[in-house]
Amino acid sequence: MKNFRIERIEFFSDEMKKEKGLDGAFGIAGTFEQDGKKKYFAMQLGENCFEMSIKELMEIARQECEWVSMNEIA
Repeated sequence: MKNFRIERIEFFSDEMKKEKGLDGAFGIAGTFEQDGKKKYFAMQLGENCFEMSIKELMEIARQECEWVSMNEIA
């Protein structure tokens, strides 16, 4: 498992959704280090995730971080 840091959780206003073409209710952005370089990952989550625990959200973020690091698109 990679070490990662959640940099921010951002709730999307209707204006932001339109402006940036977002379809989630909120997003999580994070960073991790790979081969000595700082890499980034981000994801959008829907309203159905509002009631998730921090533990559940961190597991989703961990899975996204792992996927990004393995696919080298960060």
